[in-house]
Amino acid sequence: MRRVAGWVQLEEVWRRSGAAGYLFLATAVLILLSGFINPGFVTPVHLLNLMRQAVPLGLVAIGQTLAILTAGVDLSVGSVVILTN
Repeated sequence: MRRVAGWVQLEEVWRRSGAAGYLFLATAVLILLSGFINPGFVTPVHLLNLMRQAVPLGLVAIGQTLAILTAGVDLSVGSVVILTN
């Protein structure tokens, strides 16, 4: 059986991704399922709104990751998120 080069590369990426690959797959399945249930979910305006809401939390998560990696724990993250949203 002949294998297509693109599929071999995709399999290699999937194997190396580990748990992150499963999270990405679960997110993609949820978005597709939501799109089938409610077609208005996958409109560009709605997806842009979702990204706008996720960016502040993502930035705080990156900052918290850096704080934990440097052996510090910043307990003010929760209050910062509440004040910014």
